[in-house]
Amino acid sequence: MNQRWSRKTGLLVGSALLLLLATRAREASPPKERRRVELERKIRDPHRVFRHSVFLAAQRGARWIVSMRTPEGEFVYGWIPALNRPLGGNDPLRSAGTLAALTHAAVALDDDELLRVAQASLAHLVTTTTKTDPKHPEVRLPTLRPAEANPAGYAALLLWGLSELPDLDGELLEASRGLDVFLRGRLREDGSIDIRPSLHEDDGSEYFAGRDFFPGEALHALMRSYRHAPEEWKLDAMGRALPVMEQYWRERPSKALAAWQCRAYAEAYMLSNDESFATFVYTMADWLIDRQFKQAPPDSPDWLGGFAQDVHGHVVWSAPDITTASCAEALVAACRVAREQGDDQRLLRYQSSLEAALTFLVGQQYTPSRCRHFQPGYARKLNGAFPASVVDGTVRIDFTQHAIDAMLGYLIHVARPRWSTVEATTAAETWPRAN
Repeated sequence: MNQRWSRKTGLLVGSALLLLLATRAREASPPKERRRVELERKIRDPHRVFRHSVFLAAQRGARWIVSMRTPEGEFVYGWIPALNRPLGGNDPLRSAGTLAALTHAAVALDDDELLRVAQASLAHLVTTTTKTDPKHPEVRLPTLRPAEANPAGYAALLLWGLSELPDLDGELLEASRGLDVFLRGRLREDGSIDIRPSLHEDDGSEYFAGRDFFPGEALHALMRSYRHAPEEWKLDAMGRALPVMEQYWRERPSKALAAWQCRAYAEAYMLSNDESFATFVYTMADWLIDRQFKQAPPDSPDWLGGFAQDVHGHVVWSAPDITTASCAEALVAACRVAREQGDDQRLLRYQSSLEAALTFLVGQQYTPSRCRHFQPGYARKLNGAFPASVVDGTVRIDFTQHAIDAMLGYLIHVARPRWSTVEATTAAETWPRAN
């Protein structure tokens, strides 16, 4: 009996020693061997490689935006690589939108440094570009001149940024409530949204182009603010606005209109399960997919996945540009709705189109390997930014805003990690999280 027990004990001890030696051998394996093992893992799961490349692209983009922040708390609007000089001018609307996307990225990436920068910048904008209405203290008014920024659009983008903060309190919470009330005052009885620069002016053709942006931005901001202030009037506003937005769409569909309306109504659908909201999202997403390069010209393989241009309602199959990022944002919204409804066919179609668009965007981003023809110090100014198009290297903060927001939306709402239990232990620390 004792001899048999001793043999069993010896076998167990020997097995444990062999396992320990094997583990240490793996840990001590040379870098070349570890790279080979990692490459084999990537080959077995190419989709994991794609998700990781999207993650890194979003992370680089967010950090580039931070690098464009000035000591005064504002942002350099853009950069012209061919001239090695800043892009002239400034656009408060695009700065506010970029800051909102940066706040979203900071939370999604769980990056404390990004969040600190975003929160400080939001506080700066609240202090310097808004004020309490003297006649109505519950209202927060944008103070920028209408020529600088449309009041409804600016209030919406600033509210969106505040709503992305994980811990909204104090003065920033009061500011978000005041902007809520300001936008509520812009809602009309017929469901439309008053986007006039001044309430003393009549609607005119000069505001027609604003339809593509400002109403969708306002509705999207109200839906994002719902998580901090879940008030029923916000969903009621979405329902009243739907016929008006559908009319806008029938009159002049565009990529910009689809981008903001898809996002707004996808959020509304997730809160209400209203079938009419989903139908509107699908209508716009289907229109977008018909304008995507599913085959690239033989001499321009990098066009694949990008979206064609629209000129006065007509499709022009010219070089795709950064508006592909806005299309990707709309497709993220459509994927969310399709998944929530259990519509696997739509989800597959939208997700395939979205992943092709993201592949195009990742391929356009300035990275260290794509900046080798620049001097090292200059290359660092561009690393992480997204250019205007495949034929124009100019960068702007809002180009990167839309790209990283689409990428993080994909990672949070569309992609499904397929790690093993062992991989998940380390990967969970870096996977973007929803806010």
